[in-house]
Amino acid sequence: MWPVAISTRFRATSSVRLETMTARSRSTRTAPSAFFNRAGALAASGEMDRALADYDRAIELDPMDADAHVGRGRAHYQKKDYAAAIADYDAALRLAPGDVEALAERGDAHERAGLYDRAAEDYSRLIVIEPRNAKAWNNRCWDRAVLGRLEEALTDCNEALRLAPDDPGTLDSRGFTYLKLGRFEQAIVDYEAALARNPREPGSLYGRGLARLGQNDPEGGRADLAAAKALDPGVAEEFRRYGLGE
Repeated sequence: MWPVAISTRFRATSSVRLETMTARSRSTRTAPSAFFNRAGALAASGEMDRALADYDRAIELDPMDADAHVGRGRAHYQKKDYAAAIADYDAALRLAPGDVEALAERGDAHERAGLYDRAAEDYSRLIVIEPRNAKAWNNRCWDRAVLGRLEEALTDCNEALRLAPDDPGTLDSRGFTYLKLGRFEQAIVDYEAALARNPREPGSLYGRGLARLGQNDPEGGRADLAAAKALDPGVAEEFRRYGLGE
């Protein structure tokens, strides 16, 4: 499975941050808080362009508001403008270096932009802050596997599964790592465990198909590849970008 985003977009983040935002709305900084709050509501309803305009205004009025940069980064992310999203997360992290959501979401944006080395660095920083964050370990496993740092990736996936046993996303990531290592039997075991929990995941099907081909099972391999491409016609190109093909 592709890397798992750690934060749900446009959700309430934590009681601490919500209290901070509420305090701002009661302070003398009424205008930026009003733009910020309306931007969040617009983004939640899918009106990203209007949300961006309000975030722009909130940041113009208060450039030091890390939450507004995170919010605008999320809106840019939803519009698939990953470079702009990363720039906002960079700004937020300069203002609040320990913001775990900004770190996680910047890692996600780096992945979407194909900057896997930078994504791995973000997850490394996040793991220092939250060492029991299984999703961070899984995402760094994926990034390292894509980069060819396979033994490090395997260590990360094993730790993620220790923290969250049987997680299908991490089983998929470890299957992908085994696939790149040429350890096809172990890849198949992990992909099958992932598919038992998420049978329509095209990445897991495609990976198992490649592993079956590597195990001299052409019939089973071709069946998996066909099923994966029926679910996601772009899955073969995705794997080719990772250096894996039929």
